[in-house]
Amino acid sequence: MIYLDTSALVKRYVEEKGSEIVHHLFETGERLTTAKLPMLRL
Repeated sequence: MIYLDTSALVKRYVEEKGSEIVHHLFETGERLTTAKLPMLRL
């Protein structure tokens, strides 16, 4: 299981430094998790 914080979630939708790593994590099929709070922060 991989935990993603708010800054990693943003990289999923906004191209910036490190976005390619986050895209790769989503493609691996690994279980990803985050807290409910980041959704409020976005």
